[in-house]
Amino acid sequence: MRRAATFAATFAASAFALVGAFLAAASFSACAAADPGCKAGNENIGGSCRLLCSTQSDCPSLFSCVSGSDSPKTYCKENAAGIGTAPTQFGSPCNATLRKITDHPDCDSANGFACLGTGPADADAYCSKYGCAADSECPGGFFCGKLNEAPNVSNSARSFGKSTTACMKRSAFCSPCVKDVDCKSRGYVGPALHCLGTVGAKFCSSECVNDGGCNRDSSCSADAGGGLKACAPISGSCKGNGALCSRCNADADCAEGGYCLEQEYTKERACTAKPTGGACGTGACGAVPVGVPWVIRCAKATIGLTPTDSCVGLRDFGTDRKGAPQPYIGCWAANAVEK
Repeated sequence: MRRAATFAATFAASAFALVGAFLAAASFSACAAADPGCKAGNENIGGSCRLLCSTQSDCPSLFSCVSGSDSPKTYCKENAAGIGTAPTQFGSPCNATLRKITDHPDCDSANGFACLGTGPADADAYCSKYGCAADSECPGGFFCGKLNEAPNVSNSARSFGKSTTACMKRSAFCSPCVKDVDCKSRGYVGPALHCLGTVGAKFCSSECVNDGGCNRDSSCSADAGGGLKACAPISGSCKGNGALCSRCNADADCAEGGYCLEQEYTKERACTAKPTGGACGTGACGAVPVGVPWVIRCAKATIGLTPTDSCVGLRDFGTDRKGAPQPYIGCWAANAVEK
C-alpha cells in the first residue's frame, strides 16, 4: 500500500513537471515569435529579422535595400517574383552596338529582359524590362519611367508621339526617390547622390561645389544636409505640367500636340507646345511668362525639328562672329557663355 502511494506521488510529480515543461516551452515559443533573436547585422523589423543595408549591393540579388514605413532604418526586402539583379538581368551591361533590343545575348531574354539604351553607340546601355506599370515591378535603385520609343539601341532616329515605359536607373538627375538609398542601383560608381525636395516631389541629385558640377538646366544650390550642396533644377521642379518649356522625359509628359525635345548642346529636355490653330502665325504661341530666361518662337515643320508646327523656347547660345547674340532652342539651360 505504501509502495502504491509512493508510486502515485512520484507519478503526479513527474506529470506536473512534464506539464510545467510544456507550458514553459509554449511560453518560450511565443516569446521567440515576438523577438526572434536576430543574427549580427540584422534587426527585428515588423516581427521579422531583416538584414540592414546602406546600399543595394549590401543585399542578395533577389532583394532590394528599401526604406519601409515600419522602420527609420533601411533593410533588405525580397523583390516580387521575377525581379532579379543577377548577371543578364536588371542593370547588367549590354552591348548597344549589336543594335538589338530584344533577344540580346547579354540579357536574359527568356525572362523578358531587353537592352535599354539611348542609341546604338550608348556605352552605358544595360539590361532591363520594358512595359512596366509601377515602381514595384523594378528592383531597388530603379523606377518605372516614361521614355520615347526611339532613339534606342537599334535606332538612332527619334520617334514622335510614341512613348513607352521601362525600369530605369534612379542615378540619373531628377529621378524620383524617397530616401538616399533609392538613388543608387546595385554596383553604382560615381559622385555621392542624395534624395532632395519635399514629400511627393523628391528627386535624386549629386553633390556639387559650384554650378560647373551640375547639368546646364540646374544649379548648385540645394542643401543636401550637413552643409553639403547638391544640384537643383533651375525651373524649380523636376516634374513639369506639360506646358511649353516644362521639364520632360518623353512626349507623353507634354500636353497634347507637344513634344519633348532634347537640346543638342546642353542636353536639356523641355516640352514644345501646339500653336493656336495648329499652325504658326501672329500670336499663335502666346505671351512669354514673366521672369523666365527664354523667349517664344514658332518653328515651322519644314525645318524638321518636329513633324508639325511647334511653339518652342529660344535662348541666346553664345554669339556669332560679329558678337551678336546667337539664339538657339532652349528654355532653362544656361548656354556655354553663361555657365
